[in-house]
Amino acid sequence: DISKLSEKERTALRGGVIGYMMQKNALLPELTVWQNILFPAYSTKKKPDKKHAEEIAERLSLTSLLGSYPSQISGGEYRRVMLARVLVTEPEIIIADEPTSNLDRESAEIVRDMLKEVNSSGTTVLAASHDPMLLESADRVIDLGDRSPENV
Repeated sequence: DISKLSEKERTALRGGVIGYMMQKNALLPELTVWQNILFPAYSTKKKPDKKHAEEIAERLSLTSLLGSYPSQISGGEYRRVMLARVLVTEPEIIIADEPTSNLDRESAEIVRDMLKEVNSSGTTVLAASHDPMLLESADRVIDLGDRSPENV
């Protein structure tokens, strides 16, 4: 029961077991893209794996933006940085709130492909989405349209 955990314990859980990709803006504006990607790894007990972070940045087409600040990047780039932040901690579970919302087709495809890839390698991905292409690629879809779960 996570409601009984202390704030410190919940932070550790989010940093190691659960990765959360928020729908709203969550990057730290005073940090570069690279620093934002690495930031969550510092809240875990293990040292950030910079090589792994570089690979994630490359896969998400972020390499040229690593020295930029959040205010200097597009919405699609911003969402991909948020996904990189989640992936750098290698969580067991990823919770993604509308991971492809407000993205152009190319950015949405990059995010969908990366989520599918980490899911195929054993990470559980739980996504709230209205993106039909993301829903099509899911192993299981639960429709909450009328507020009562129904398997589709």
